[in-house]
Amino acid sequence: LAFAFVALPFLVFSAASLWRVEGGDWSRLLQVRTDTSWSQWGDLFSTLYWNWNGFDCVSTCAGEVYDPKRSYYYGLLLSIVLIMLSYLIPLTAAVANGRPSWEKWDAGWMSTIADVQVGHWMATWVVLAAFVGNFGQYSAELFEDSWQLAGMADAGMLPSVLGRRHGRFGTPWVAIFVQVIMISFFVSFDFSSILVVDNCFSVSGTLLELAAFLKLRASRPDLPRPYRIPVRSLTGLVVLLAFPAATGMLVLLSCFATGGWLPLLNVVMLMCGPAI
Repeated sequence: LAFAFVALPFLVFSAASLWRVEGGDWSRLLQVRTDTSWSQWGDLFSTLYWNWNGFDCVSTCAGEVYDPKRSYYYGLLLSIVLIMLSYLIPLTAAVANGRPSWEKWDAGWMSTIADVQVGHWMATWVVLAAFVGNFGQYSAELFEDSWQLAGMADAGMLPSVLGRRHGRFGTPWVAIFVQVIMISFFVSFDFSSILVVDNCFSVSGTLLELAAFLKLRASRPDLPRPYRIPVRSLTGLVVLLAFPAATGMLVLLSCFATGGWLPLLNVVMLMCGPAI
């Protein structure tokens, strides 16, 4: 029901947007921006990575998933398809409508586009759907990361206080509380700043996971795994991971290429890991 509430307004918007302009001008989809800079390409890759990251989070609860070999394969595949469609369908309709031109769009403009192309009721529905969807993503990420911190604390990799559980519910309340404090600090930043900091740590963790994945496949190939990527040779795995690893390095470098004090903040916070 929640998924329908979140997805349905974008389908309705797409149909209504094209109907208002009798199908729109599809030639606008062939237009390209010619005044782009290298920094804008870096921003594009950073935004795309931010939109697509988080798939590795499901590994945290792999041991609690029934038949993860099958569930993860089809679940991740379906997620990729749905995410692509959730962007392609409404954005294609919005570009074809042409009011306002895609060259004038800015961050957070989806509700504005819905208001201009369809009406205020559509913009309200889009905002409510975005609120529900973001709350779901935020809650899932918060508690997944909390369990990960608690597990690292139990393993002696972090201070043991982060592993404390609630006496009644068993939730890692200290880890949750620490994350809420950190989020309260970063919520005052603008989106671009949050993107730089979030991507820095997210892509660093992902690259570390890729390296650990190759290391375990080479050193302990027979280790029982809830899910095993169906590629047997180490060479095939290296080829498979070449593109995500290269993209991850590009995103990581872009996090330190921005101006201001954010690169220094990233360095300081990354150094906290070895210090702890």
